[in-house]
Amino acid sequence: MRESMVDRNTETIDVVIPVYNGEKYIIQAITSVERQTYLPKKIIVVDDGSTDKTNHFIHHFHGKIPLEYIQKKNEGPNSARNAGIQKCTSQFIAFLDADDEWYADKLERQVKIFQISRFKNLGVVYCAYSIIDEKGDLINDQFIIHNPSARGHVFKQILPLNTITGSASGVLIKNECFERVGMFDETLRIGEDWDMWLRIAKEYEFDYVNKALVKIRRHDRNAQNNESFVFRNKLMFYNKWATSLPDDIDVPPYWIKSLINLIFNRLPKTDFIKLFRSSISSEVKKKFLHTISHELKWYICVKIAILPFILISKIIYFPFKKTCQKNKISAKR
Repeated sequence: MRESMVDRNTETIDVVIPVYNGEKYIIQAITSVERQTYLPKKIIVVDDGSTDKTNHFIHHFHGKIPLEYIQKKNEGPNSARNAGIQKCTSQFIAFLDADDEWYADKLERQVKIFQISRFKNLGVVYCAYSIIDEKGDLINDQFIIHNPSARGHVFKQILPLNTITGSASGVLIKNECFERVGMFDETLRIGEDWDMWLRIAKEYEFDYVNKALVKIRRHDRNAQNNESFVFRNKLMFYNKWATSLPDDIDVPPYWIKSLINLIFNRLPKTDFIKLFRSSISSEVKKKFLHTISHELKWYICVKIAILPFILISKIIYFPFKKTCQKNKISAKR
């Protein structure tokens, strides 16, 4: 093992790993923590009501880092993270989703930034990331958000879009941040990490390691693959933050564009339109309409202009898709 770049005697780290039915990847995640060149003080695995063999694998794992295993009823990943935070006693907290992995120098490089950063009120250090598939192989053809310019006071930079890369698995956070801004919002299932970064960004500065230090796994079980789930929870996130924005900050146009894209892509189904009307408060609707009238007139016009082409393509596509499926079934017979 190479000599550490940092002073090992000054900073302590606790690692929180929330898991739900993670038997397939949990040991790989823990092993990536065990291989760190800067070892944490302890690992806290919070089992959010798993029904598979996660329990078995955890109890039969023996590593060099003390591991605390907490079992609780299923209440979602934010509840699991919060349960882990409550057990943390170190100066810093790092999170690792049970299906992700760290590169060996992840913690070391982030601790180093805390030691040398020019930002005096630093609360979070994040990093770049790689994407891997179910087998752990790198995927090189997926878009990766990369914005190392988000440093210092980043609230206005990350309000339109979450550019704190690497998800919750990619950050190292001062424990005191949670004492000041509170825990993860357990009502959110999309954008819960973004919500936390925004709350921390109001009080602290951010810094960045311009290197991939975490491997984010993409697979069929990712919640982001469910369009209805994404749309419903985006509405919850936007509704929460639009009501709390200062008067001098408008609703970001990107939020509206994101919702419009989802609504138009859903057509001819209108369930997203109905959900929007029923889920957004009247106060937030006014703010959205204000943004649309000032920023998105041309965008809406373009969308309306291409609507007939979208509908025609769907009308042509669906019968063609059904025909292909029938042909596949016939071929199998």
